[in-house]
Amino acid sequence: RPYFWFYDSLDKPVRAVTPYDSENDAVLSIHDGKEEFNKIFDSVGQLSGLAYRREYLEVPFHHDVFPAHIYPFAGILKKHKCVFLKDYTVAVGIQDSQTRFVTSIYDKSPTESWISMFNTVFSEEEFSKQREWGNEEMTSHYVGLVQLKNYGKPGVLWREILLLIKYRKKNLLAPLFWFFSIGCLVIPRSFLIWLVDTYKLKVNSKLLGSIEFNYIS
Repeated sequence: RPYFWFYDSLDKPVRAVTPYDSENDAVLSIHDGKEEFNKIFDSVGQLSGLAYRREYLEVPFHHDVFPAHIYPFAGILKKHKCVFLKDYTVAVGIQDSQTRFVTSIYDKSPTESWISMFNTVFSEEEFSKQREWGNEEMTSHYVGLVQLKNYGKPGVLWREILLLIKYRKKNLLAPLFWFFSIGCLVIPRSFLIWLVDTYKLKVNSKLLGSIEFNYIS
């Protein structure tokens, strides 16, 4: 399902995982191609609103924080398709997110956690493409460095930068990798937090515009 983030008002989304098809619910398979594969996994980072069929569960939930709920979901996708809804069904309050207050969730590298998940669930040769797509997507997710700088313990930022190089040597030639890496290293945390929040509220919210969301309290 698509979902969005907000600060104080549901009427002012500041970030969103958009629908695959805004007009119709879409049936997708991890065998459809790289775009479809990445779209599916882009949407499952947030646990809320996901629906699993119990009879299809073969891979258990995991102890790693970020992909804990994705292991069984990915396991289902090896044999079955999924439905990507056209309607937004979840709104995430940024101010209440544990990603801002529970620094221990970053004790294990988010990048390594995701890579381990892809390598474990899609270990068979027939899923080599899916494994490659997933690992490439995670090792080029540079914006995640900002979250680690702002809310992680000292040292986790350097760790993640080095891991992005270890798992994807192409990052050494990627201007965006250096932009985010150097920027996060040199900009003070307090200013970077303000900068990110201001950008989301003043710029991103205008780019997104309004999102139809029928909220029932």
